[in-house]
Amino acid sequence: FGQDGPISVHCSAGVGRTGVFITLSIVLERMRYEGVVDIFQTVKMLRTQRPAMVQTEDQYQFCYRAALEYLGSFDHYAT
Repeated sequence: FGQDGPISVHCSAGVGRTGVFITLSIVLERMRYEGVVDIFQTVKMLRTQRPAMVQTEDQYQFCYRAALEYLGSFDHYAT
């Protein structure tokens, strides 16, 4: 997705669920192309542009679980 043009994402406040989506979009792309996983720094960088991105601990934990799930998907192709 996103190859036909820019993606517009928002939620009620524009920081919680939107922050999770944007964080995962950045992190998963970096995992795929650079082999880098740094959710903390990604959220920190996003918060310099929009305070309170990824609002709750549950949302933050979801980012880690989703990244682990994505990373685990590569194991299926290795064997």
